[in-house]
Amino acid sequence: MNLSVESHRLGMPYALHICGNTELILDKMPETGADAFELDYKTDTRKAFEELHDKAVFIGNIDPSGVLAMGTPGLVREKTESLLKIFSKTNRFILNAGAVTA
Repeated sequence: MNLSVESHRLGMPYALHICGNTELILDKMPETGADAFELDYKTDTRKAFEELHDKAVFIGNIDPSGVLAMGTPGLVREKTESLLKIFSKTNRFILNAGAVTA
């Protein structure tokens, strides 16, 4: 079953969550039919923006452990502002934590 097709059949968007560094497959990810990609903080945000900014919504990707759980408020602000700057020219962005991977 293709989950994105089934989701779209029901009139709902589909978001794909992928853990780890996905830089090698960024160009192939739109082929999944997903409307949004929730990517791990290990994926280079600028590369993801360059590849996906006009193809899907980007969800992420602040390091949940090193920044959100263990970082200072200043570090959280810095990482948030960095992401907002990268995605400032698109409305296809949802600020969120990147996946936690082992």
